[in-house]
Amino acid sequence: MPERIQRRRTKGWRLPEGAVIVDRTSRWGNPFKVGSLIMEPGPYNSPASPYEGFLEAGTYRWTGMGGPYDYVIRPVRDAEDATALFRAYARFHDDQWPPEVIRRELGGRDLACFCPVPAEGEPDHCHRSVLMEIANSEVSADA
Repeated sequence: MPERIQRRRTKGWRLPEGAVIVDRTSRWGNPFKVGSLIMEPGPYNSPASPYEGFLEAGTYRWTGMGGPYDYVIRPVRDAEDATALFRAYARFHDDQWPPEVIRRELGGRDLACFCPVPAEGEPDHCHRSVLMEIANSEVSADA
């Protein structure tokens, strides 16, 4: 069974053989960072998206194509929020996060990130857990 590995910066620590780094230094990093801004819902009523525009946090109204609808610009609250946002984002943006590529490149492998590994029975508020679910899932019959 693949394991969650916590990366360390301590002298002598080495990434276990076969493990894959999935933190922000890699292509697998979570685009939702605690404290960074998001737009919710995202463009054209998609799931929340990272926001790097000039508007401050607040509620706004989109009246252009696909509108009108209200959206919120807000900071990512905590690790649990960042993980939930990533889960919805990866499912919706399967062109950027193709499940077949995730399965091929990460399936059956240990995944390493700087987030702490939760104690037994505790929830894992790291996007690494989402990647592990996708990587080790079966392809559905109707896919």
